[in-house]
Amino acid sequence: MNICMLGDGFETEDIARRLLAEDHCIYQDTNNSALLGRLGFLGKIKGMEIQEALEQLDEPKVVWNTELSGRQLSALVEILPAGTILVNSRAQYFADNIQLTARLAKKGAHYVDVGLAMDEYRLALFVGGNQQAFQEVEPLLAAIAGDGGYYHCGPAGAGHFLRCMQQKYEAQVQSAFSGIVEEVRQSPFNDEIDVEAFVIFGHLYCKKQPLPNMVWQFLQAQAHNALVVHGQG
Repeated sequence: MNICMLGDGFETEDIARRLLAEDHCIYQDTNNSALLGRLGFLGKIKGMEIQEALEQLDEPKVVWNTELSGRQLSALVEILPAGTILVNSRAQYFADNIQLTARLAKKGAHYVDVGLAMDEYRLALFVGGNQQAFQEVEPLLAAIAGDGGYYHCGPAGAGHFLRCMQQKYEAQVQSAFSGIVEEVRQSPFNDEIDVEAFVIFGHLYCKKQPLPNMVWQFLQAQAHNALVVHGQG
């Protein structure tokens, strides 16, 4: 596939590297010659303004935004032609995503929001959007995160929303884990337990576990309720 990418930060470069490694072609809306030079060794990438890129893109035209927000993102919506799929991985309030979806739908375009979870252990994509748009961009999602590294959460807005819920879940797990460590320190075994080794083992063990089904069901229910309130249920 070919795709137009907006942005030139770390997230943009990381996503671009993964796409180029899977032979996707990128039209990059940037004047950052250093970025284009680094990525040029990896595959087909060319710097050009978005108006020119839209003329070059195959159908369906896919535009991936990593940095624009607010008025800039709103202005982008105005110039996108019918049939375009706008993918937005810039964190944004889910209600704003719903409004953008409605604006794009009026002109025959689609919106996909991607909540990005990235750290030294994993890359996960929480994806919101209608089924048609999701299926169109799925080859890109697979190239970026691999099989099992992305999750279609539901309609547009659900991706960023569930990413926020997942962050809350992780914070609660971390808080509980910290409490357990404190209990170990106050126990009669503290002098004989290597707490650092315990923390490392527990951390790695937890990272390898998928979220339990009951947690996913809870997150999905929360997303559904929120979307119903905003008129998408």
